[in-house]
Amino acid sequence: MYETPADLENERRIALHTEKACNFKLNKMGIKYHLDFMAFRGKEAVAAVEVKHRNKKSTDWPTTMLPLHKYNRGVEFHNFNGLSFLVVFEFDDGIYCYKYKDGDNFSILFGGRKDRGDVQDLEPFVCIPIERMQKL
Repeated sequence: MYETPADLENERRIALHTEKACNFKLNKMGIKYHLDFMAFRGKEAVAAVEVKHRNKKSTDWPTTMLPLHKYNRGVEFHNFNGLSFLVVFEFDDGIYCYKYKDGDNFSILFGGRKDRGDVQDLEPFVCIPIERMQKL
């Protein structure tokens, strides 16, 4: 809803890096899917992928947040469609990837952005540990 041209450029840059690092093609998904991309190798879907840009270093905090509805949707793709669920974060010091594993159970807090004056920007979110991510 609030994607700016800068947001779309960040998404494109992160996607290109991820495609090269993971050896798959990312296809943009529509808003109804709640995640950014579906990854393909050839014609076969292999992962549901969300990408995020953070204006901080990966070492600034022990976790980073992802809206709960996005996390749940990725887990749904994993559980019902047999796809990997990846969240790729670009931090100031590199691009990192979290890959969902069965049984992952992270803290859920409530918060979000207040700078846009939209109460829907405040929501439950999952705290994904940085230590669970691999640098791409």
